[in-house]
Amino acid sequence: MTHYPLIIAPQRAPEIYFGASAHSSTNTSTFSFTSLDFNIDNPERLVVVAVNYYEFDTAVTLSTITVGGLTPTLVTSGFRAVVGGSGSFVYSALYQVQPSGTSGTVALTFSRVIDYGCSVGVWSAYYLNSTTAVSSLSGNDSVNLTVQPGDAVIAAATSVYDATNTTWTNATENYDTASSTRMTRSGASVLASTSGTLNVAASCNISVGGVIVSGAAWR
Repeated sequence: MTHYPLIIAPQRAPEIYFGASAHSSTNTSTFSFTSLDFNIDNPERLVVVAVNYYEFDTAVTLSTITVGGLTPTLVTSGFRAVVGGSGSFVYSALYQVQPSGTSGTVALTFSRVIDYGCSVGVWSAYYLNSTTAVSSLSGNDSVNLTVQPGDAVIAAATSVYDATNTTWTNATENYDTASSTRMTRSGASVLASTSGTLNVAASCNISVGGVIVSGAAWR
């Protein structure tokens, strides 16, 4: 009998696909964004959802969120006091889940009515070794993520007092939504090309207000 060496197929590199963003400017406590693109259905697919919103204090909470009918896991979240905002705050967060289907609804319920509505962004990641993020963080203006080449990096940013645009550094912008005359909500992604610290930053056109960034990397 001839014996042949065992050949193990190499792990396919991670891939990221941005599906959709959605926004409502309604002052309410419940939001339902329907028919959002989850890309190709796959049992190993990871769907990542960004949430951006603004409120006048820290008492409000995101009570429930479902993605495609499932409750996602919070990866990272943060809030920042608005510079010159008289006690107001900007919020950003990333959630992950593995729903079925090629599209679905992101439904959110807050503990009370929030002002200026909220935004969501949806990405799908494939060919990950693990659905657990290897690095995740929220911070003012930027986050330092520990990465290796090929890691799938996704970030969300919320800013106020600048509704023109958000500028990203070390990530490619996927959405940028002006929610009022003074706010933007944005999201970005990138496949890391180097090992070490990746500084993912988001900035506004003006010096007041401020940006809160939530970012994570998967391998």
